Amino acid sequence: NGVLDLPGIVVLAKRGGKVYHKSFGKDCIPLDAQFRIFSMTKVLTSCVVLMLRERGVLNLEDPVSEYIPSFDRSWDVIKPGQDEQVEYRSFLTGQTSQLNYSRTPAEQPILIKHLLAECSGIGYDQWTDIQLWDGTPFGVQYGVVNQLRRAAGCGGFSSNCIIGQPCTLGEFCDGIAAAGVLAEQPGRFSYGQGALVAGRVVEVAFARLTGRCERFSAIMEELLFGPLGMESAGFYLQDGDPRANKIPTLYGAVLRDPTDKLAGCEVRPYKDLSLIHISEPTRLLSISYAVFCLKKKKNQIEKSKKALKFKEKINTIQRTSYEYSI
Repeated sequence: NGVLDLPGIVVLAKRGGKVYHKSFGKDCIPLDAQFRIFSMTKVLTSCVVLMLRERGVLNLEDPVSEYIPSFDRSWDVIKPGQDEQVEYRSFLTGQTSQLNYSRTPAEQPILIKHLLAECSGIGYDQWTDIQLWDGTPFGVQYGVVNQLRRAAGCGGFSSNCIIGQPCTLGEFCDGIAAAGVLAEQPGRFSYGQGALVAGRVVEVAFARLTGRCERFSAIMEELLFGPLGMESAGFYLQDGDPRANKIPTLYGAVLRDPTDKLAGCEVRPYKDLSLIHISEPTRLLSISYAVFCLKKKKNQIEKSKKALKFKEKINTIQRTSYEYSI
């Protein structure tokens, strides 16, 4: 639509016997390109958890602490307040803010079903970044929680890091537990790392079932990818793997001016955005949001019905999220 300079996209649609398969964009992406699926791995993780439930080695009502002993502790839920303060650096703007917060005890333990339903309280930090950037009321607690986890060592996650952490799933989960803080009460919507913790639960439950200690990626291959013939699927590709050449360049949208969201963005390869080191100001912006800010003048932005509808949609989602609990 002329608003965003899209690097490339592959479309595959099928209805009945008719198939539409075509690529678009300035980059010539082959039709057999392999793409990173990001949060869709959450769905695959949930599938494996349910497979292990069918085999009788776990129950969705089980406390996570039955599989990860470090989770057997009291947890604090972070909320806006004035009792404590932490310094937080936004990955969207690179700017540093002082976040004020208070604590309240968790009302129940984290259950396996909470991990699958994104209700574990272990949310991403990006929700605070969006609030600091444009005022969308997601809450400062997400940034506070992740900052406290980083201070505790392994277990800190940043939404702008796609290559993971230099530790095992078990070590990472123990790091989350060491900080002992959550962004929401267990059972309330808090989109984030629940599936990551579920991956560790899978490792432990699989070992109890088979007597073998395997990495989560190997378990996924054995229980899911292999039986379904998903030959292209994998967590990491080793040097020389022919599949690596089929992965297209990953792009990100960068704010031209972190103090003025109306200044627009430019799209650059992800590897050029200094996204691996959270100490560097990255000013990363999701392309889905940037589409409303690119190549428009200020008065056009203010009058844009599309942008206003998008903002209202976000606010509606936020209001609804607090009503959703299990």
